[in-house]
Amino acid sequence: MLSEKRDKAEQETGERKSAFINISADTETMKKRADLLVEYGWNYAMIDVVVAGTASVMTMRDYCSDLGLAIHAHRAMHATFDRNKKHGVTMQFLQNLCGSSVYPDPYRHSSRQTSRNKKGSNGPC
Repeated sequence: MLSEKRDKAEQETGERKSAFINISADTETMKKRADLLVEYGWNYAMIDVVVAGTASVMTMRDYCSDLGLAIHAHRAMHATFDRNKKHGVTMQFLQNLCGSSVYPDPYRHSSRQTSRNKKGSNGPC
């Protein structure tokens, strides 16, 4: 259904359309969902990197790359770690952890971190 809406919008506007479709799950299910994205002509997969964990993110990085899919690393659930300043886990730590498993610095983003950190240290988680 979403692919049909995308195709219709592309025909009406003459512009290429896409979306970040969340495929977060266990690794094998994410692989099946990534295959479906390719089958329906999508070029992005969104993964909740904090929830999925670095091992599955690294597996999916390679798998999606082989399929020609880019990963949008969503950072769902990070606030449970970084809002409490007393326990020592910061968003910067999480973004460095996740960033090393997903993609290099120029492709990272974090709107919340950007607004809180004037140094511009952005990350994908």
